[in-house]
Amino acid sequence: MKQFLLTLLALTISALSYSDTATDLQKNCESANALKAKGDSGSCRVVVAVKKVDKRGTCEGIFSNKLKCEVRYLSTEEGAGVNLFCGERQEPVINQDFSAEILSFNNLSIIKDSQDKETIINDPIEYTLISSRVIELSLQEDVNQKVTGTVTILLEKGKVPLTNVICY
Repeated sequence: MKQFLLTLLALTISALSYSDTATDLQKNCESANALKAKGDSGSCRVVVAVKKVDKRGTCEGIFSNKLKCEVRYLSTEEGAGVNLFCGERQEPVINQDFSAEILSFNNLSIIKDSQDKETIINDPIEYTLISSRVIELSLQEDVNQKVTGTVTILLEKGKVPLTNVICY
């Protein structure tokens, strides 16, 4: 029960923090397959399945259209470790490690048509959310293990997303 409550809390916080990911999950109910299975008066709901996290990787992007940054992440027993490196290798503007929370999950859509016939559509994407007091990552990994994502740096004056983000 405790694990369920922690997972529910994490998902609620994540949904608020990562509204783009929540929107992506809902899109599964609007896919051509889902609309066909649902018909005119059916229903669709998204179910999230939390997964064991074993992740590591790197995302690169540009801060304020000027400064090249690299974010490395690694899951640990306690959550995740994140390194934010911005600037040149010889003279970095920032090179700092952070502890972070990490959550990885898949989702599926459960569709009922007007006669209560159920259809389940699995989303092939695995979602990972990583959050610390300074940085947030929202990652998506497809079945071919191609990773895409967004990186946001949290400053006192607000959130600043990195542009031209490439993850691997």
